[in-house]
Amino acid sequence: MSVSPTAAPRGTDRLRQLDGLRGIAAVVVVLHHSLLLFPRFADTYLSNGQVPVAGSVLWWFTATPLKLLTAGGEAVTVFFVMSGIVLTLPVLSRGGFDWVAYYPRRVVRLYLPAIASVLFATLLFALVAQPVLPELSSWVNRVAVNDLTVQRVLLATDLLFGDVVVNNPLWSLRWEVLFSLALPVFLGVALLARRRPVAGILLTCVLAGFGGFFHNQSLSYLPAFLVGAIIAVALDPLRASAARLSAARGGHVLWALLAAAGAVALVAYWLVRPLADTDATVYGLTIGVSSLGATVLVLVAAFWAPAVRLLTTRFVQWLGVISFSLYLVHVPIALTAVHVLGGARWKWAMLATVVLAVAVAVLFTRFVEKPSHQLSKRVGAAVSARLDALQRDLAQSRAQQQDAPDREGAQRSGGPEVPAEARV
Repeated sequence: MSVSPTAAPRGTDRLRQLDGLRGIAAVVVVLHHSLLLFPRFADTYLSNGQVPVAGSVLWWFTATPLKLLTAGGEAVTVFFVMSGIVLTLPVLSRGGFDWVAYYPRRVVRLYLPAIASVLFATLLFALVAQPVLPELSSWVNRVAVNDLTVQRVLLATDLLFGDVVVNNPLWSLRWEVLFSLALPVFLGVALLARRRPVAGILLTCVLAGFGGFFHNQSLSYLPAFLVGAIIAVALDPLRASAARLSAARGGHVLWALLAAAGAVALVAYWLVRPLADTDATVYGLTIGVSSLGATVLVLVAAFWAPAVRLLTTRFVQWLGVISFSLYLVHVPIALTAVHVLGGARWKWAMLATVVLAVAVAVLFTRFVEKPSHQLSKRVGAAVSARLDALQRDLAQSRAQQQDAPDREGAQRSGGPEVPAEARV
């Protein structure tokens, strides 16, 4: 069943460069979790963690813009913005959008790979136990699966209300599912902001800041999806503005400065961490600024020609192809590697994590994600076709019921039934 949206904008083509950005963001998440095998790096994430000594290698990678290379949580915000764009654009297609097919298709698309990743994590745990050990990093001991039960495995497959201990990255899929289910609501709000997209984006980032201030996860994470939806509904005017910026004198310099500003904003928390950890207002401000930084980076990736060329190269596009699978499988591999090699060999465990995660992601993409994607399309089409058939049957049944009194009246009067089209 297709519903044609009103005032659908032009230019709702797929942005391939965002596939590349998704691949790079997935690599950042993998580097982030790999480095969390290093106890001193993991300690920087503790609520009472100390800022490393200024000038040290650890300081450079945790308290300066270089944090961008390992900003795993912030990379997920970038994922959320892109999801908002990618899910909204098809709805705006002039050919109409099949909402009935969308819901089962999206559920299958998210749940099947997630369930497969839970089974994969369970298999690794069955092969290698994950006890709490003093030589391991605080992060490893916190997320390791040291008490695996059938109930916990089943709960892990519930993306909305389940337990993410079995596979830690599944926490973000909870928000993906919520956004997917509430897409019509997000679309409606985004359409209100399509004439003033910049103002809408800024207000949405402020909302994320309030989420940080009140430590409300829904307000912290869901606004990023709304930002993506606003970008999608205002894609044409934003693209036109980007073209004007590129054509201006020093346009590439301005784009580069914008990209740098977005990168710094994305890791704002880490740059002011001593204040953010003690002042809720500052912390909330960093969440809003980080959301804005993610937005800026997505816009740069979408519209700045040098960024587009980089993100559409074959290798970066390949990273995009395996990005979802890489995201799903890398943490169970990291935990297994560090428990096999030991905390003292965290460097080797980190290397093993990166290499094995990429290799497994390739296989996972081939044998789990792609078949799941194809199945999701078939399921969506089948559900939509079935509902269309039911509606046709109901329409025919109503028509027959309406004709029945006329036939009965004609029979009681003893005269022949007059066809409906002949009556005046």
